[in-house]
Amino acid sequence: MCGIGRVGADVRDCRHSGMKDRDSARGHAMFVTSGLERGGAERQLVIVANALAQRGWKVTVLSFLPFSETSLRVELDEPGVSLISLNARGDVSKLAGVARAVAMVRRVRPDVLVGFMFHGIMTARVAGRFAGTPAVVSAVRNEAHGRARERAMAATGWMTDSVTVMSDGLASRIAERGVASPSRLAVIPNAVDFERSGAGGRRERTRQKLGVGAGEFLWLAAGRLAEAKDYPGLLRAFSVVADRRRVLLLIAGDGPLRGKLARLVDDLGLAGPVRLLGLRDDLPELYLASDSLVLSSAWEGMPNVVLEAMASGTPVVATAVGAVPEMVEDGETGFVVAPGDHAALAGAMKRMMDLAPEERRAMGESGRRAVRSRHSVDSVVDRWEELFGRLLEGKRHGRGAPGR
Repeated sequence: MCGIGRVGADVRDCRHSGMKDRDSARGHAMFVTSGLERGGAERQLVIVANALAQRGWKVTVLSFLPFSETSLRVELDEPGVSLISLNARGDVSKLAGVARAVAMVRRVRPDVLVGFMFHGIMTARVAGRFAGTPAVVSAVRNEAHGRARERAMAATGWMTDSVTVMSDGLASRIAERGVASPSRLAVIPNAVDFERSGAGGRRERTRQKLGVGAGEFLWLAAGRLAEAKDYPGLLRAFSVVADRRRVLLLIAGDGPLRGKLARLVDDLGLAGPVRLLGLRDDLPELYLASDSLVLSSAWEGMPNVVLEAMASGTPVVATAVGAVPEMVEDGETGFVVAPGDHAALAGAMKRMMDLAPEERRAMGESGRRAVRSRHSVDSVVDRWEELFGRLLEGKRHGRGAPGR
């Protein structure tokens, strides 16, 4: 596997060259992604790639961007997974990277090529067709690509055999906008690593480590500090509920808006009750320590933090974006409000805080049961394997892409 560097790609990490050879493996799946930074889509790629490798698949992950010290590359730790970086930076480098990706796919000859996120999707489509890959899959991770990108995906729809989305609602909206043909759409939800979500110490011990006082209500928000998450809206909503009683808000994550958010925290007089934690490796403990998760996003796909919080038994207040209305049952497993309505978000947060502890625990348990029934790694990876099998079987018999 490490020999593929000879085709011109800059191979930054090529491991596990002693993996099973192609003939003895279940199949070879290659994932193409922009990078492996700590985002929801990237984490799903890691979960699926590791699980496929555990089941006997040979897996290659091809990243356009170099692997940073904080990337998820360290979690792609199964013996059947190989990592490659094209080390592309900037638009010109990315264009050259597409050509190198085509050469890479021709050299590796995977059975299935899966593009994750927009750049990965477009590259997989081009590389798959030029290299003659048997099956090409486009994994759409959210519905807010913008019209230019949506037109690009629509125009190249013939180059992919299947387009996966995380929920029926997302599938319907993408089909209505002409981004993908309904006949090519497949719904595969996100997976939750319950072992990871259930990890961590006792709730009270974690709260003590965080300096949470007795009787304080602890809110947790987690995710990249970027426009999509609408953290300014969350801070304005929190400024309303923070006047009512002792309450804290922890924001776990980092990103380009960190400085702006820090200034807004000061401007709103929230320097005491709001803490910007930066990147954290202890989200399972934070879920368990929190009284509720809050998601203020302006757009999403199927947010992992909501699934992980629910899997930990933590109730959720979230905006009705992406697949959230299908994930959170309003009044049963949490509260759902319209995106961009900061007053409504504050109202839902007040409702959560006004519930008795036993009512919040019951809401959290209801959410845990719902997630376990729909989002286990085994059940989700079963659906990926079923899709791969249908596509490859159809190609062997000269059929096109299967319907949903």
